[in-house]
Amino acid sequence: MSLSDKLFEWLTREENLVRILKYWWLISTIRIAVGIAIFFIIVFKVFEISR
Repeated sequence: MSLSDKLFEWLTREENLVRILKYWWLISTIRIAVGIAIFFIIVFKVFEISR
């Protein structure tokens, strides 16, 4: 049994898949929130400088 087979078996086990999806959702949500925050900070700084 190769390493990729073991990894695939681990990923396809239900509780592990649920855990991975839950954390992936959490991380992607935080990343989007941080991205939007940085975007607005940059926009407001540029707006202040241009006034």
